Amino acid sequence: MVDENLHDKIEQYLLGQLPPDEAARLEADMAADPALADQVALQRLALAALQRLAAREMRARFDQWDAELDTPTETASPPGPGAILTNPWAWATGILLLLLVVGAFWHFNQLAKLQGMADRENRALVLRDSMIEALRNDYEDKAQALEALLSAPGAGDDSLAKLEIKRLREELERKDKALRELERRRSPGNAQIAMRLAPPPPRMRGGADDADAVLGAAKTAFDKPDFNEAVRLLKSIPAADTRQAQVAQMLPYALFYSGRYREAIPAFLNLWEQDEDNEAMNAQGYLLLCHIAEGNVQEARQLRLVILQNPKHKYHKIALEVTENLR
Repeated sequence: MVDENLHDKIEQYLLGQLPPDEAARLEADMAADPALADQVALQRLALAALQRLAAREMRARFDQWDAELDTPTETASPPGPGAILTNPWAWATGILLLLLVVGAFWHFNQLAKLQGMADRENRALVLRDSMIEALRNDYEDKAQALEALLSAPGAGDDSLAKLEIKRLREELERKDKALRELERRRSPGNAQIAMRLAPPPPRMRGGADDADAVLGAAKTAFDKPDFNEAVRLLKSIPAADTRQAQVAQMLPYALFYSGRYREAIPAFLNLWEQDEDNEAMNAQGYLLLCHIAEGNVQEARQLRLVILQNPKHKYHKIALEVTENLR
C-alpha cells in the first residue's frame, strides 16, 4: 500500500482515532499484505513500550516529589518580588508537573482505547464462532429431518411430504450458503507460516535392532522422513497397549510434520499432561504453531502471551515472530 503518511495512519488506527471507513480499508490491506500486518504489529509493540516508559517516569517523579515534601526544611524568609524570575528551577518544575499530569491523562485514555479495541475484536471472534456453531448444528438437524422424510415409506406419493421435502431442501441450501460465507470470513489459518517457524523435526533414531518392531519401524519412518507412515504405524498400536507412553511421545510430532494440525492439537495436549516436566515447553510451542496453521486466533494469542511471559522459554523467539494480525 503506497501512503506517504503510513506511519501516522497506523498510529491513528492503533489509538482508535482513524475514521471507520479508513480503518476498514487499512484492515483489508493488512489481510492482503503480510508485510503491512507485521509493520502494524511492530508499531503496536512500540506504542505499548512508550506508554510503559511514560508511566514509569511519571511514577518515579511523583515518588521523588513525595519524598521532598516529607523532608523537613529550615524556615526561610518570604521570597522577594524577583525570586521566581531569578530561580528558573521553579518554572521548570511547574511546567514539568503540568506536562506529566497531561501525559498521565493521555496515557490512561489511550490505554482505555486500546483495551476497548481488543475487547471488541475478541467479542467479534466469539460471536462469529458461536454463529458458525449454531448454524452448523441447525443445518445438521435439518439434514437429518430431510433424510428421515425421504426414507419414510410413501413419501414420494404424499403431496404434503413433497412440499416439506422441497421446503427443507431450500432451507438447507440457504443455510449452507450462509455457513460457507461465515467460514470464509473465519481465519483460514496459515500452514506455511507455521511450518516456516517450526524447528527441524527431532531425531527418533529407530532401527531394526529396536526392542519393539512396530515402534522401531515408526521411528525409522519418522527419520526418513515419512511422517504419514510413522502416523499409520503409531496408530496401529491399541489404546490399552503398554507402548502408548512411547506413542504419546512420538505421535504429536508425526502428526504435526505430516500437516495434520487439527489432530496434533489434542496429541500435544496429551503429551503436555503426560510429561509436563520435560515436554511442557515443546507442547506449548507446537500448539501455538498448530493454532496458527488452523486459524485459531484466540488460542494462538493466549499461548503466545504465555510463552512471551517467560524470556527463557524455548520458543520465545518464535512467539516474538508471530504477529497478532494473523487472520
